[in-house]
Amino acid sequence: MAISVTVTLLSGIQATVLMHEDETVADLRRKAQAALQRPLGKFIGTSGTLSSTSGTLVQAGVRDGDTITAIQQTVAVAATRSAFALIRADGTVMTWGRCRDGGDSSAVQHQLFDVQQIQASDSAFAALRGDGKVVAWGNLTPDNIFYDPPFSSDSNDDEPRGDVRFESVQSQLRDVMHIQASEEGFAAIKADGTVVTWGSEISGGNSSTVRNGLRDVCCIAAAGRAFAALRRDGSVVTWGDHDLGGCSDYVQNQLRDVLHIKGSKGGFGAVTASGHVVFWGFYNRELTEDEGDRLLETFDTKLQNVQQLQHFDNSCAAVDKDGHVAIWGPCGDLRKSRSLSGLERQQMGEVSCIQASGLFYSGAFAALRKDGTVVTWGFGPSGGDSTAVQHQLTDVVQIQASYRAFAALRSDGTVVSWGEKKASDTRSVQSQLHGVKAIQASHAAFAALREDGSVLAWGLKNFGGCTGAAQGQLKDVICIQANEAAFAAIRADGSVVTWGRRNFGGDSQEVSKELGRSTADAKIFAQALAEANAAAEAKAKMAKARAKAKAKAKAKAKAKNKTRRKAKTTADTKKVLQLRKRPAAKRPAAKKPAAKRPAANSGRELKFEAAVFTICGTVFFSLLSATLLSAVASVLFTMLFPGIGDILKHFLRYSWMQHTQWYACASERTCRRFPCIYASKTSIAQSNTTMCSNSFVPCTHTSLYIHTPTHSYIHIYIYIDIYIYIYIYIFIYIYTEI
Repeated sequence: MAISVTVTLLSGIQATVLMHEDETVADLRRKAQAALQRPLGKFIGTSGTLSSTSGTLVQAGVRDGDTITAIQQTVAVAATRSAFALIRADGTVMTWGRCRDGGDSSAVQHQLFDVQQIQASDSAFAALRGDGKVVAWGNLTPDNIFYDPPFSSDSNDDEPRGDVRFESVQSQLRDVMHIQASEEGFAAIKADGTVVTWGSEISGGNSSTVRNGLRDVCCIAAAGRAFAALRRDGSVVTWGDHDLGGCSDYVQNQLRDVLHIKGSKGGFGAVTASGHVVFWGFYNRELTEDEGDRLLETFDTKLQNVQQLQHFDNSCAAVDKDGHVAIWGPCGDLRKSRSLSGLERQQMGEVSCIQASGLFYSGAFAALRKDGTVVTWGFGPSGGDSTAVQHQLTDVVQIQASYRAFAALRSDGTVVSWGEKKASDTRSVQSQLHGVKAIQASHAAFAALREDGSVLAWGLKNFGGCTGAAQGQLKDVICIQANEAAFAAIRADGSVVTWGRRNFGGDSQEVSKELGRSTADAKIFAQALAEANAAAEAKAKMAKARAKAKAKAKAKAKAKNKTRRKAKTTADTKKVLQLRKRPAAKRPAAKKPAAKRPAANSGRELKFEAAVFTICGTVFFSLLSATLLSAVASVLFTMLFPGIGDILKHFLRYSWMQHTQWYACASERTCRRFPCIYASKTSIAQSNTTMCSNSFVPCTHTSLYIHTPTHSYIHIYIYIDIYIYIYIYIFIYIYTEI
């Protein structure tokens, strides 16, 4: 039997829907949300609150003509590394994505009601209910040593160190006010100011070492692998990985009157009442101690009332309430980084906010000034260099950062993107990129929400840079959430549409009904998917046809070349055969030219004359020299064995060098022995460049001018030996070359 139910909002807006008695309250909520085009929370009827577990409408006490008051409630999406969790308008939770990272909540689904908040680590979720209890699921701890006894900061027992299971502390999770998450750990603040932790020890899941200090805690900040608790007296307590922020012993003296704490991947930064920023953590295990592997412990910003702190690794920027900025640190890899000059820092002006992109030593900053302009610095490929788009960065109202690029939203609804080329390329959607009101980012892609509720995406396709078959469903979208490689868009009726990498939650077809998507959405998706598949098939077929045509043309050309070569070979063979069959023509005998007879004994006579001349000269001068034997031996060997001439020529060159050096030393010694011999010191100093006046051979000792005739025989002896070498050299050259 059909019944009519009127659903009205507190604002007075209402809608009447037709239902069947056998339908449930969940079906009523779904139809009412579709009619009112907004997510609805609690339903209050004449008999009280109607929950999704109330059964059918008849069982819930709903009758024909009843009016039910609906409380409007916004939906929210949380994301781990590769899964999503949706808090629906009725307070229930729907999950999808990689199961081991929190995409499967079936084991705790019966506990997931009246959920107010969801916090996500890299691979797990923790949901805070309205009654102050906590429900957790996913990969809560890695496969390490577990610690099962219950633990909280108000426990007095001495517990061993290790990872803490959620089940062991679930009974203590009462009156929880807030939950914070690191990479693999969780920390919950209770109403009495104590803290309960669970998860991996190296990520702060075990706080047993600081349990006595976790009192009167007002807030907790999380880094990648550590937690920092701010107490009401302004002191700070830390635990987790010592190198990445879990140990603050070396800065405890500076951690006084702390106002707020900012955590990042590698450590923490705390702003004190004096305007100082205190850092700890940021240890890079790949660097040595000599390379300055930690950020400066304390930096005086000279600012009052710091409102924003952005930092990563070795760089930081702080902004106070008046927009004044303090910047310090080298900011990434100096070889590819852009640093602000002193003048640029002075002219920074008033800044409204700062965004940071990149990881570790490849980070960059983008500061949005209050006049709508943007200043960037840091690692260039991550967006630290905006020179190419600087002229477009005016009237900017929002900056969004991925891990590889930036996107700036201007007041006219247009978008400017810069950074890594593939992650910031907007060419595929540039013509439609107008009327934008918000931007969201994954690790390497962006999604823009337009005023009409449609969505555009760009960047790396594998990170959600293409909406694909989901584009037709992206209508009436009110907000977008993202994880590492997928996006989730929440529509006005509370339903969710996803795209991106499949195993990161980009494909939610299996839970489309639970996410509020209608049958019409399924048809739109199926049609778009069919069109995409048809286009892909057509593209593949075209590519295959082109490849086939190319292969056919190549084979045809190959066959043609083969035929041409074969025809040429056949023609050459026929030509050769014809030449063989043809009788050989008798050619007249060629007259041999008369051989020119050389002049009689011209060469021999030349050799004989040279030999006689050389021998006579050598004998004459060798009579006065001790080198006669070597000279005769050289001439005889050259005449008997002509091939040895080349060897003797090289030997004589070497021997000449040795003699000149010996004569230089002998002359010096002689001059020193006889005081009557005077030598010019100036001439000796210039002896290395002097040439013998009677030969073409450089002589290092002939520059000694001997002024006394008594010992002139030294001078004569030297010249005699020079001539001997010259004649032998001339003889061997003539005898071997002519």
